[in-house]
Formats: sequence, C-alpha cells, structure tokens
Amino acid sequence: MSSEAENAEFWRIIKWSIVIAVLVGVAVEAYLIYVLKQESRFSALYLVPGSYSNYIEDGSLSFTYGVECYEGRPTSYHLEIYLGERKIGERDFTLCNPGKKREERIELTGLRGGMPFPVKLRLVLTSERGTNEVHFWVKGVKERNRSG
Repeated sequence: MSSEAENAEFWRIIKWSIVIAVLVGVAVEAYLIYVLKQESRFSALYLVPGSYSNYIEDGSLSFTYGVECYEGRPTSYHLEIYLGERKIGERDFTLCNPGKKREERIELTGLRGGMPFPVKLRLVLTSERGTNEVHFWVKGVKERNRSG
C-alpha cells in the first residue's frame, strides 16, 4: 500500500471519528438537558416570615402561607391544615404558570386553651409529584392585657 493510500485511509477514519464523536456528544447533551429539566420541576410550600405568632391571642391565630409552582405545567394542589393531630382546614387550588405564586392569609378563630402546649401547626401540600410540609409551634395562649 502506498503512502498516499495510507494517508487517504487515515483521513477517512479521522472524518468518520469526528462525525461519530459529534453525534454521541449531541445525544449525551440532549439526554442531560431532558433529565435535568425533569428533575428541576418542583413546588415550594412556605410560611411567610413574620406572618405568624407562636401564641394564640384572644382565641385566634393567623399566619400566611405561600406556594410557588415550578412544575412546568398546570398543577393541582390539596392543602391540609392541622393543629396537633386534628385537621382544622383544607384548600384545593391550581397554579398554571411556572413561577406562579399563591399566598393566602389564614385566620383561625375560636381557639382556647385545653390543648397540650406546645402544639404543632402543620400544613401539608399534596400534588401529583409528591407532598411538602411546613410547620410552626404554638407555645400557648396569650390574653391581651385588659385594663380599664
């Protein structure tokens, strides 16, 4: 085999190696983008800082919760609110757009002592992709100082 034939064969192998390497690289990149996009879909449940007290005051307790949706499509949620082990409320809602946020102020009234303190106030958010939970502790009852 002449050196020109060997040289041509060498460059043919190099060209095919480059084409195969580019195709494999594109396939790996597409797979990684798909996997990372799937894993980065989530919802966030949170309590707005400073929106709640750790004490029942005059029979009421209020707080603000928020939900942020990064699911990439409309997502239905079911929220349950517990005081200790007792369910005291629930909500159903849907968020449609990525980054869409819902915040809601909850006012619980008619609460008195008669429960062991501290007691956990817990929010449980359920969607088709899983469950999130947040809580804070209610430490006791605080009556307003009434003078007069």
